[in-house]
Amino acid sequence: MDTLCSLYTNVLACRAPAKNYALFLMERYLQLKIKVVKTGAPIQINTIDDFINFCKHYGVKVQRLLCEFYLHNFVLDQEIKQNPGPFVRDIQLQAFISFEVNQIKWLKAYNAFQRQENGLN
Repeated sequence: MDTLCSLYTNVLACRAPAKNYALFLMERYLQLKIKVVKTGAPIQINTIDDFINFCKHYGVKVQRLLCEFYLHNFVLDQEIKQNPGPFVRDIQLQAFISFEVNQIKWLKAYNAFQRQENGLN
């Protein structure tokens, strides 16, 4: 499993960055899933309690990313009976911060790739 995780990470690192943000966010989601599988603790977020426990276990960076995943329906997409907003603190603010940070990363990676492509014959 460790070899497969490393292979997938290397493949993503070798290709051009995503041209749109939705695809970039999906890549981040898959990279996070691979990272936790590699450490031996796969993500299982099926309920609000799972989401909260996972947020408590990881740092602020991952918490913000999870909040953004929640708002983009990557996690808890079937959870329609309860509103987890009050239980996970300022989920929208954290998701917005994550969105801003990821937008900057995506733009830098895309611009660097474009400069390299334009410089090659």
